Amino acid sequence: MNSICNLTVRELKEAILAKEISARETAEAFLQNAESRESEIHSFLTLDREQILADADRIDADIKKGNLTETSCLPGIPVAVKDNIVT
Repeated sequence: MNSICNLTVRELKEAILAKEISARETAEAFLQNAESRESEIHSFLTLDREQILADADRIDADIKKGNLTETSCLPGIPVAVKDNIVT
């Protein structure tokens, strides 16, 4: 497993805001981890790789412009939402 996936949320946030790692690198690491394990754990109905990476790129651009700072909630932190509603 990628070492990025072993960081705490606080460590990820600090590293992303300090530009030590990018939101895109973080997203790619978590996508790789999820995709490599999906056949055994069946956790996701949908992983929209294209949208996830586009969002990460937008976050990286905002950080570069100085629009996201320590007070920003969770910039670049991957989050999975459990779908428990039949759609």
